[in-house]
Amino acid sequence: MNKIAAVLFWIGITFWIGGLAALTLIAAPTAFRNAPSREVAGTIFGSSLRAFAYVEIACAILAGLGLGLSLVGDRAWFNAIRAAMFVAMIAILLVIQAWIAPAMRGLQGQMATDPAARERFTRLHRISELSYGANLFLGTGLIILSALRRGPL
Repeated sequence: MNKIAAVLFWIGITFWIGGLAALTLIAAPTAFRNAPSREVAGTIFGSSLRAFAYVEIACAILAGLGLGLSLVGDRAWFNAIRAAMFVAMIAILLVIQAWIAPAMRGLQGQMATDPAARERFTRLHRISELSYGANLFLGTGLIILSALRRGPL
């Protein structure tokens, strides 16, 4: 069971964090640098984020299953830290997918004519950036802690 737990965890967490890294460090800057306007870049990158949301949720489920199966055993304090980091990541994911992303989508059509909508969108966009950054940071930490727990290859 321990090997199955490890496989589920490592596939889920590496695809999740690898995807976040690719999107935030490569796709977003490239889209905003090369698109003819910020609106076009936002549309393209927003579509990428919406598509990735399904991958992200599936990866979170895999990683959560693996982590849950691996929590039994020694080093309870170490596993509790890993579990807390993962729970924080899930909470951030839920906030993004249930509140931030739908609110941003709802404001997109209003921004051209309503300065208040643009201002609210800008605030939500900043919260979204911080949230994705927090998950990238937490996920990287979780990978490092999990690798340390595992020991040498």
